[in-house]
Amino acid sequence: MESVKNLGDDTPPEYLAFLQQHNGLDWNGLSVYATERMSVAGSPNAIIGGFVEENLNRRDIPKWSRYLVFADTGDDCYCLRLLDRKYCLIDAVALEEIEEFQSFDQMVAEALQKRI
Repeated sequence: MESVKNLGDDTPPEYLAFLQQHNGLDWNGLSVYATERMSVAGSPNAIIGGFVEENLNRRDIPKWSRYLVFADTGDDCYCLRLLDRKYCLIDAVALEEIEEFQSFDQMVAEALQKRI
């Protein structure tokens, strides 16, 4: 799989299941990455980032290599901490963990709830 080759880790099955249903999401300031960079349907100037590309772009800052990032709001990133496989919310500027989640599904549900 491309994420193992490029990022050194497996893509979690919960995220793969999300991609099979949605292949990315751009809603009310939340962008959940797609399989590859793509335009938002109906808004050709809006872009959803690709999962591997978005993670590789962050790897210039060494701390990001400890995480897989699935989504962002510009200010926050929704991630998997690789050390212990825990999902978390990280401040994208300070790179500090803000919140922890029990699963990918809980993380996405709470991210969406915050956007309502």
